[in-house]
Amino acid sequence: MMHIHSSVCSTYIRTLLALACFIVAIVGADTECHTAGQLCGDEDEGVYAAHAHTPTTMLLQMHHHLAPNRSQPVSVLETCPLDKFQSSLTYMIENKLFLESNITNSAQTRYLELAEVQQCYLGPEWWVSQKPLVINAGDGSTATRWLDEIMMDLGFNTQHSGFYEEKSLGFASTAAVDEFDYISDTPVSSLTWQLLQSHPKALFLMTMRDPEEWQDHRGHDHGDSDLVLQGLPCDGADQLQFYHSQNLSARTYVAYSAWAKCVIPENQFIGAVNVFADENNGLDFVEKLIHMFETHGLQKPDWEKRAARVRSKVADRLYDQKPSMKKNTTN
Repeated sequence: MMHIHSSVCSTYIRTLLALACFIVAIVGADTECHTAGQLCGDEDEGVYAAHAHTPTTMLLQMHHHLAPNRSQPVSVLETCPLDKFQSSLTYMIENKLFLESNITNSAQTRYLELAEVQQCYLGPEWWVSQKPLVINAGDGSTATRWLDEIMMDLGFNTQHSGFYEEKSLGFASTAAVDEFDYISDTPVSSLTWQLLQSHPKALFLMTMRDPEEWQDHRGHDHGDSDLVLQGLPCDGADQLQFYHSQNLSARTYVAYSAWAKCVIPENQFIGAVNVFADENNGLDFVEKLIHMFETHGLQKPDWEKRAARVRSKVADRLYDQKPSMKKNTTN
């Protein structure tokens, strides 16, 4: 079930009230038609009111016309109110994904600054898919390559980075991301809202690291890139903006991460991991990952062998945790 926010609830309440009023009007019209024994509607089609205006038919028609407009912008604070944002940030600190610092203490201020200029949009290219896509909503340079290699070994069809070729965005729509079982790295964190709204059966996770360490490594490894290198709350409305580089910000990184955790429903959230904070975090997270896939029936062929191999490689630290821009050649 998708996460329902207050604004969405208000929209559906208004929709239900409109439906109720409309049904009352239909019942009255149906009564008049039956009493007069006349045709109601298009006489050329010979459709009787008792048939053409059944409650089921009219409910479907009204739902089509009164359903919320997916292209209507939603404010950041509607998607994640301030108290829930703070709860998500507290979760990250308590689970040692972040250490409390001046940066985390100022995250709420940064979040409010972003909320003033960002809005969530959902274009028609993001139609609803029932595919159980697995999505890493964490920013790049957080061991996204490490997890991508694990997912490949588990048998998932993965894509690390949505930029397959220079200046070509592959994660631009529901159809595009549904070519894979697992997606990660740029620009996934810029499409969190779109992916969440279009994939009600998706499972989300987040790879993370210390904010200042993330800023230093992200800039060092990709400082010459003209791509946007970090996500924002409610980003991704204009695909062209992905080619406009911006100054990396540890405060923005914390604000985005807490917002992402906030908007992802609990039943779709696998968990988050900072493999740089403790050498045992990776193995613990992989165990949780394998268990969640088994719980959701997402095992791939030869699952037992694959899972055993991954456990062994993680324990022996054979997966590279260092961020890199290697192209994923195994799809």
